[in-house]
Amino acid sequence: MTDQTAVKPIPTPPPPAGAGPPPPTAENQPAVEVGALAKLGGRKMSDIEDNTPLSEAAQPFLKQDLTARDMIVELVKAKLWVDACATLAHAIPKREGAWWAAVVARRFLPADPDRKVVLTLEAAEAWVRKPSEENRQLALARGGAIRTTGAPAAWAAVAAGWSTGSMAPKAEVDIPAEPWMTGTAVFAAIMHAAGAVPEAFFPRLHAALVCGLDIADGGNGRPQARDGAAGDGGDD
Repeated sequence: MTDQTAVKPIPTPPPPAGAGPPPPTAENQPAVEVGALAKLGGRKMSDIEDNTPLSEAAQPFLKQDLTARDMIVELVKAKLWVDACATLAHAIPKREGAWWAAVVARRFLPADPDRKVVLTLEAAEAWVRKPSEENRQLALARGGAIRTTGAPAAWAAVAAGWSTGSMAPKAEVDIPAEPWMTGTAVFAAIMHAAGAVPEAFFPRLHAALVCGLDIADGGNGRPQARDGAAGDGGDD
């Protein structure tokens, strides 16, 4: 005779008493909206994919003649925010990219930042406001001096320093910067800023991505100041 007793599902154990909310992930962060991104100028992925570090999960989205903007749309839908930031960092113009890195670095400055970090960040911002060779050299020197610390401000300054000309200090041999190197430095700044507080990585990455998309849309990178966005795990 067949046993008709129903098999009961194993109940999910309740969370331990006093347990807090689940850790932040991309899935439980607010949605990210992607605008026209006019600053990208219709740039195609074929122009940047060789130097854009995309994860294995992002590879299926690559298609012939795909624009960087459309790639970012697909990556945002898939909550592949690291890949979206990498793509944006290499697709956005150099000056806007350095500004993105600087805005994010300033947003996540600690309450009592080291003076060298502040001066380095100011050098990056000065180059964006006036991209002269003198300002580029200053940003390059200050960023290079503290680059090993991983400070986002250092990478923002290096992004400016690698925008054109030589990567070496003025008195040394000429070492031309490659066109993709600013994007690499911008992406490094974003990842260091997000990863500085591991438990807040995704809220910080969300804030950084929203900031970059705003700049790519012609904004100043501070949409939260206009929209009253919620907190993002920052130090300010």
